[in-house]
Amino acid sequence: MDLKKAADSYANATTEFLNVADKLTDVELDVSNHGGWTARQIIHHVADSEAQLHARLRRLIAEPGDTNSRI
Repeated sequence: MDLKKAADSYANATTEFLNVADKLTDVELDVSNHGGWTARQIIHHVADSEAQLHARLRRLIAEPGDTNSRI
């Protein structure tokens, strides 16, 4: 897969995720299935993961030869 296709796929998945999340009511966001995570917790986890990935990618771009970067 080339970079353009990968970026498009990522953007499409993000749009789909946000569309689904946007349709949930406050009640649906806080429902837990069998004691697992709620939709709200999953959305927050995904947002936090995205922020961490962004920081790591910025570090990789800024320090391309650094083999000690923790990824």
